[in-house]
Amino acid sequence: MSGNLKLRDNISMTGSYGTTRFSVDSSQKDKYGDTANSSNWMLGLSFNDVFTDNDKAGFAYGQQTYVGNLDNSASESEDSQIPYAFEAWYIYQVTDNISIQPAL
Repeated sequence: MSGNLKLRDNISMTGSYGTTRFSVDSSQKDKYGDTANSSNWMLGLSFNDVFTDNDKAGFAYGQQTYVGNLDNSASESEDSQIPYAFEAWYIYQVTDNISIQPAL
C-alpha cells in the first residue's frame, strides 16, 4: 500500500507499507507448514524548485524488507537487527531531457 500527499505547491509527502506471509510447500516435507512474515515501510518528503526552477530534492527513511515473525520449526537469530535505510537525493535539471542526480 502506498500514498502521496501534496502538503504545499512545492512539498509532498509519500509513504508505503508492505507485508508478506510465506509458507513452505509440501515439496519440502521436513519443513512443511513452516511460515514467516515479512514487512517493510517507508516515509519520505520531496521538494520542488529548491535552489533553481525545475530542480528537486528529497529524503526518505524506512525499514527494508525484514522477516520478523517465524513460526513452527523456523528460528529467528538472536542477533538479528531490523534493517533501516535513509536516502537523500537531489535532481538538477540541465535541459528538458538531461538531469544530474547524485544520491546518498
